[in-house]
Amino acid sequence: MKAAASRVTILTADSDRHPDHFGPEPGVNLLEYLSRHGAHVDIANTSSGRVPIAEAILGEAAARKADLVIVGVYSRPRTTKILFGGVTRSLLSGAHLPLLISR
Repeated sequence: MKAAASRVTILTADSDRHPDHFGPEPGVNLLEYLSRHGAHVDIANTSSGRVPIAEAILGEAAARKADLVIVGVYSRPRTTKILFGGVTRSLLSGAHLPLLISR
């Protein structure tokens, strides 16, 4: 028996700031892929506004009563991380629910 999520939300944060990274319809490719495998998927686009991205992600997760947050991460130069921190580090230190992190 396969366990399946009752609902999956693909969240993009600040995709309007970087359209070259996300394309014209952020999350659609992932939605199509997951839907083909029987997942019930929706897309939510959020703006972080004046809060850090990690807070925006965790806030959306709390508002949607999420059981799990799955995040794709990428590396930045070490000096940038030291000076500015990082979304991944903030998620790890601030999450009150399980995280699945993929690099």
